[in-house]
Amino acid sequence: MSDDDEYDQQQLFMRSMFANGEVDDNDDESEDDYISEHIWKCGDVTVFYHLAILAPGHGNSVWNSSECIAQHMLSSSDRSRLFGEKLEGKFIWPPERALEFGAGAALPSLVLLKEGATKVICTDRKINEQTFDALNLSVQKNCEEWGISKEMISERISIVPHTWGEEIEKMTLVEGGGEIDLAIASD
Repeated sequence: MSDDDEYDQQQLFMRSMFANGEVDDNDDESEDDYISEHIWKCGDVTVFYHLAILAPGHGNSVWNSSECIAQHMLSSSDRSRLFGEKLEGKFIWPPERALEFGAGAALPSLVLLKEGATKVICTDRKINEQTFDALNLSVQKNCEEWGISKEMISERISIVPHTWGEEIEKMTLVEGGGEIDLAIASD
């Protein structure tokens, strides 16, 4: 078997793992073949997320720490342990402005969106387009499920390429003024 044939077989195998049906040698390659949809549940909250198989370490899996943060954000008692003291007798929840560094599948960002955060910024390193295609699919699917209008999506959530350690000051300021109330990093 030639190197080209072996590469084609590997690509076919990878596509078959994520495809929404049968894949054979004659199928045209589609972006959807490299993005899969999954469901995460915690209590009565359901979150849809998408994984990009061609983005190793940047959207091809959900990190355990990401699930843990998302679970803690959904529980008021866990939130108090996670975020500390009360302010004027109450917790400020959901945060007005939140930023997730290295979002990957963006489970915490999606939970923040569901919880009602005014603005959520998800960032990850730009490895390829599939990472951001998967994030956009997750946002669109959940907003549709949660009754967030298409017009409100861009006001409530932004997906931004970002490499750790670069332009931190720029990332912590929200368009229209104000600073980030909550920063998350789960990896």
